[in-house]
Amino acid sequence: MRQRRLIENTCPCDFDFHDKSVQTIADARATDRVMCSNIEQCNARNIQCTRRLAQQVAEFIIDRHEPYAEAVQNERRDLERDPTLNAPFWVFRDGEWKVVQGGQGIVDEIMAFAEVIIDFQLDENSPPTRDMENSHPAPA
Repeated sequence: MRQRRLIENTCPCDFDFHDKSVQTIADARATDRVMCSNIEQCNARNIQCTRRLAQQVAEFIIDRHEPYAEAVQNERRDLERDPTLNAPFWVFRDGEWKVVQGGQGIVDEIMAFAEVIIDFQLDENSPPTRDMENSHPAPA
């Protein structure tokens, strides 16, 4: 799982969350910034970006006190009830940025990228559930 500070202090506009080797702020400082190819178009239009919203959702997930899977499910449920998600959104599909009308597909896009941002992996050393609060100790 990525360090809380990395999730809170980076932006999908200039950080590659798909790079799994970057897990901490120190890792991020040691890598070059990667600007989103859509940043100029995105900033020029009044359209939400699924990746920017996914970062907010990732922060909400890590702040929840329930096990990870439950936190993801609860955030998904909250998004599905949000009427503002029927607006147009930027999405990255089929290798290119597109503007699509909101709906269920948007929730899927947001949640999928939120999980990329968090990069939580269950393995043989991880318990099947975790305490969200204790999984992110405060920085020293």
